[in-house]
Amino acid sequence: MKLFEYEAKNILTKYGIPTPNGGLATNASQAHEVATKLKPPFVVKAQVLVAGRGKAGGILFADSIADVEKATEKLLSMQIKGIPARNVWIEEKVQIKKELYFGITTDRFNQNYVAIASTIGGMEIEEVAAEAPEKIIKFPINSQHGFRSFHARHIARKMGYAGSQVSELGRIFERLYCVGMDYDAELIEMNPL
Repeated sequence: MKLFEYEAKNILTKYGIPTPNGGLATNASQAHEVATKLKPPFVVKAQVLVAGRGKAGGILFADSIADVEKATEKLLSMQIKGIPARNVWIEEKVQIKKELYFGITTDRFNQNYVAIASTIGGMEIEEVAAEAPEKIIKFPINSQHGFRSFHARHIARKMGYAGSQVSELGRIFERLYCVGMDYDAELIEMNPL
């Protein structure tokens, strides 16, 4: 089962993983209502179960509530990779210092989970692996011992972080692992983190 972004963000929030404030809308009127509860600027994202949504025009930026309404109408009238957008997620646009990637997936060959991290986020991880394989960090997760806080901090340090950032990233990595295990996920990722 795949989850829409808004469904995943609701779960991540329950686990204490920081996510931008946002809300779901199925029409421009609802989008207006959601946007009035948020701080501009905004991001309006088509909710479709396809990869590469941003490159396909499914993510728009808005500076005002009127722009949110226009973006919502545009996204709800389009198809992204053949899939119609039925609703949009509107959220506050956050200031980005750096986009990272972190995910946990099944390693079928070794019959366990593997954490995958990269200092290059916002791109499909397959592209990063092909273009800059040295930027990919893989960490096998022992099925008997799980993924512990010291494993998470180790990955954050390998990504070049130090001090309080190691602890902050480590907590996010560890909580994402908990989400993945609690929901029996084959893949759980944050891109970009």
